[in-house]
Amino acid sequence: TDSMKHIATMGTWILPDFRGRKIGRLLAQESFQFAQCKGYEKVVIQVLASNEPALRFYSHLGFEAIGIAKKQVKLDGQFYDAVYLEKFLEGV
Repeated sequence: TDSMKHIATMGTWILPDFRGRKIGRLLAQESFQFAQCKGYEKVVIQVLASNEPALRFYSHLGFEAIGIAKKQVKLDGQFYDAVYLEKFLEGV
């Protein structure tokens, strides 16, 4: 809706063999710049609550946790909680 057109949703997936090479950081920085150029003011993401490496990664990018959605994701018949995080784009 128009009331939330300032919010972008982002996701990043890096194959395990390519993690730790700063590819994710570069993709995120480009995504932030692109979003800001398109008029977005905030990015919201969700990460599996059990994915501690991803939560640390996004924290280092300036995301802050804003809540947990219980049983948000269903993989192979099993439910998982997801952490919602946000990052405001001013000054990116």
